[in-house]
Amino acid sequence: MAGAYGIRRRIWLAALVAVLGTGAVVALVLRAAAERRAHRPTSPSGEVQELAFAGPRLQHPEALPGLPDSLEGLIDVYARRTDDPSARAQRGAALRAIFRETDPSRRLFAALAAVAADPTPPEADPLWPEVIQQLSQVWQEEVASRGLDLMLAESRPRARQAVISSFAHLAATGQVASLSRDQRTTMTNDFIDLFAHLSPVQQTEIQQGLRGMGERDIADVLRGKGVRAGDELEIERAHEKALQESKQAATTP
Repeated sequence: MAGAYGIRRRIWLAALVAVLGTGAVVALVLRAAAERRAHRPTSPSGEVQELAFAGPRLQHPEALPGLPDSLEGLIDVYARRTDDPSARAQRGAALRAIFRETDPSRRLFAALAAVAADPTPPEADPLWPEVIQQLSQVWQEEVASRGLDLMLAESRPRARQAVISSFAHLAATGQVASLSRDQRTTMTNDFIDLFAHLSPVQQTEIQQGLRGMGERDIADVLRGKGVRAGDELEIERAHEKALQESKQAATTP
């Protein structure tokens, strides 16, 4: 069920639709996105740019037969021989070993380094779904806030695509309870900000994520619904229904 914040947000949107009309609300949403984008980071911070892998070797390397015992080595195993189908099992094992790193920051940046080093287009990468699923589990507490910044700040295209898709997966599969209310709001805003600049595949992922969060009207607005004459958003239909019921109640003896 939607919390009090979500209910207030829907009431506010319904009021805007009633007073301004759907077209004006769409324009406001898009303008607000442009203003937010101007105040969010546009280039990686020093922490993001520099992958600091100095520190202890992986714990229990004996559990990784045939694999290196360092993050650098695992990244190398994952990123090379990407066009060799016989290497898929070893590459998948290296990926899972990276995600078993116990330090959250090292795990995140090692995973993104590995993803960025792989030249395979995501749509042709048999390991891509596992990358997205595993990365979506990383978004907890402070690491989630870093990830939200990386949706805009990550400069490596493939790593950025993985970050965006993993947050969309998190939302679409109903796992946003791991995020705070502020983080969920930021994620929704980032989806809006990024939508027009993404591929059709990622746009679909974003729409599915928004619907998974209960933000169906925002998903509809992003795909253009409500702009053309005759289009109605769900909240607009609900508002009209409430008006009709109110009128009917007022005329009923």
